[in-house]
This record gives sequence, C-alpha cells and structure tokens, in this order.
Amino acid sequence: MLRILKGHLNWFYSFAISPDGQTIFSGCGDKTIKVWNLYTGELLQVLKGHSYEVNSLAISPNGKILVSGSCDRTIKIWDLYTGELLHTLEAHSNRVYSVKISPDGQTIVSSSEDRTIKLWDLYGGELLRTLEGHLGAVYSVAISSDGQIIVSDSNREIKVWGIWQQS
Repeated sequence: MLRILKGHLNWFYSFAISPDGQTIFSGCGDKTIKVWNLYTGELLQVLKGHSYEVNSLAISPNGKILVSGSCDRTIKIWDLYTGELLHTLEAHSNRVYSVKISPDGQTIVSSSEDRTIKLWDLYGGELLRTLEGHLGAVYSVAISSDGQIIVSDSNREIKVWGIWQQS
C-alpha cells in the first residue's frame, strides 16, 4: 500500500482519475466530492452542492470538467480549475446512478432509478434526448468509442443503444 486518503465522513460511492493521472476525485455519502493529489495524498479541494449521496463521477477527456450524479436526482457540472458549479441538470425523476462523458467530450450520458437514460450537452447543460425501454432501474452506463451506449438494469439485462437512437 502506498498511501491512505482520509477525509470523508461516510461511504465512498465513486472515484475518477484525471487524464494526467495526478488527481483523484471521490464521491461520497457525505454529499461531497473531494479532490486529492494522488501522489502526496493531500486534500486539494472539497466540492459541495449535492443534497444526497454522490453516486457517480466522470471527467471530460480534456480534464477541465467534472460531472457528478447523485441520489438527489441531479447531475452537476463542475469547472475543475476553479471548483465552480457550472450547471445543475434536473430531469430525472429518481436517483441518478451513473454518469459518463462521451469520448468526443461533448455529451453526458446519465442513467437512473427512473428507468431512463438521458443525453445532455456537456457545455450548455441542455437535455438532448431521453432513451426509454427499461423495465427496471438503470444502474450503470458505458460509452464505446463509436458512440454505442451500453447499460445494465435491475431487470438483469444489458442493452446497447446507438448514441442518437430514437427511444
């Protein structure tokens, strides 16, 4: 073991590592996102804004933007240079379980207990599309380099969607 990072007051739910490998981000049940130097273990910053657990984190390919999804039904977009909250996205009617950023760095894909997948514009925060068709909560999402969205749900299914596919 190289080091232990301490500072959250509750369970950890998500981690992300910056593209340069220098910084780690942790999302937790204490409603915060903590930013750490991966090599020294120093706590660099605390991002506050969610009212419930932070379930998922994603970093833009350019390392400038962090996206967080929470049990508070919101997705938040953060500027990683300033720590400023840029947008709060609200369209899910239940917990947000997973957020990912497309390989081109333009689109957020989120999944929720509300049985939907939503596509958002990363920089403007607009809802672009809602994909429906799951019989249970959508727990996890991944995006392939060619734009396919792969999701798992509580109905024990994995579904593959085209990124601009109609629902």
